[in-house]
Amino acid sequence: RVVTPVESFTKPPEQYRHAWAEDLLEKHHVLELWGSKGKRPEATSWDAQRNDWRALNLGVTVLDDTVDIQETAAALAELRALEQEEGRVQASKDPCNIGARSVWLHFETAEERASLPPALGRLCDRLAGLPDALLRLAKSACAAAAADADCSEPSLQASRIPKLRIHPHLMAATYSKGAEYHVHKDSYNGTDNQRMLTILLYLNDDWQEGDAGELRLHGTSVSGKGSDEDVYVDLAPLAGRLVIFESREVWHAVREPRTQRWALTFWVMAA
Repeated sequence: RVVTPVESFTKPPEQYRHAWAEDLLEKHHVLELWGSKGKRPEATSWDAQRNDWRALNLGVTVLDDTVDIQETAAALAELRALEQEEGRVQASKDPCNIGARSVWLHFETAEERASLPPALGRLCDRLAGLPDALLRLAKSACAAAAADADCSEPSLQASRIPKLRIHPHLMAATYSKGAEYHVHKDSYNGTDNQRMLTILLYLNDDWQEGDAGELRLHGTSVSGKGSDEDVYVDLAPLAGRLVIFESREVWHAVREPRTQRWALTFWVMAA
């Protein structure tokens, strides 16, 4: 297998620094992603009704109301317009990702960025700013922990902080009734791709309880080699909900929705 050097198609995170990302993220988001984790939950004691993603003890953080409803509505309208363009939104060819359709949004060059619909372009800029903001907070948290011997917060070791690179392409994916994504990881220890972080932003301002289409996060099996089907948390695809998780660690799935749902996915690469 020919491996393309990641530096040849990616850029440093600092090139995409964004005030929105810096204002949005806080230290605890970094600790939830890369801090020390507690004991793996077991199926015998797991309460699915609790639905607390923190209890999975995985590298995940969730933020709500990150984008105002007018912005998500504008982006959703732009995606629905793209659906009307023949051949623009393509069906998935992945047998595990049944019925999904998606369109890639490219913003590597000034010309590509200018060609994007306005609201989607602004969201691309914002999401691309998150890796740099995370790394800045992580560096600050590591320094603070090293200086405070009595620190009671989850430890954050510098060795846990990945080196990240930006691949300036974002996927907008939609699921309707009959579509679902089976349990998987976005990267299997880097052997299939170089993804390190997965960033999801949901746009569904009309989602209601019972519409399904949730992101299901699974715990890790006892062996550590697969997912635990009995230990999971469902996250509703609410407009403005941002989910960030470790691509190589978190088993997840997309449940079949009863109504159409849209999400933006931005994968951050490992340097």
